Amino acid sequence: MTQRRLIIAVDCDDVLVPTARHVIDDYNERFGTEVGFEHFYDMTDATLDVWGVESREEAVKRVADFLHSDKHSQIKPDPEAILAIKKLAVEHELHLVSGRVDALKPVTERMLEMYFPDCFLTVEHTNFIAPKDAKLVRRSKGDICRALGADILIDDHPHHAESALAANVSKVILFGEYAWNRLDVTPQGVVHCKDWSRAVEEVNIHATR
Repeated sequence: MTQRRLIIAVDCDDVLVPTARHVIDDYNERFGTEVGFEHFYDMTDATLDVWGVESREEAVKRVADFLHSDKHSQIKPDPEAILAIKKLAVEHELHLVSGRVDALKPVTERMLEMYFPDCFLTVEHTNFIAPKDAKLVRRSKGDICRALGADILIDDHPHHAESALAANVSKVILFGEYAWNRLDVTPQGVVHCKDWSRAVEEVNIHATR
């Protein structure tokens, strides 16, 4: 059966690189807190005590400090991700679409050059994780997928899945088993894949339709 060559947008953090685990471990070590995975995208008034801060902005700044540190730049991708991306890049057109801020683009590009050489045609940062007062242009992943003509988005966060579906991306692979992507109802057009083996299978299925 003939496969179509697809345009695939791929997230970076917690899809290629296990960022959340390192952020949480570093945060708890630095500040003596007990932040868990269930709190990672939950910086609300109800959880400020868990983060050991008085405002969401303070927690965001603490996380940003880590993201701009040498520790963050040394995080290695998951070995399964490296194998899967290299395989997909032979058969499809890949674009990295990350919520990282623009200032982290050199870190992202060095990681890609080291572990994913020649796998991604472009690297897009949306500034999704930027502090609210940052003077940066934020773009939705849906808008970027539309501009790329993406057939598939592979991402770990339901927010970006919804954005992509609204932009008429035909398939979203909701990647990984995380506290923040457990859904009671999976939207039409979304397939939840717990690991890269399953994600590659789903790409192959979509490519033969």
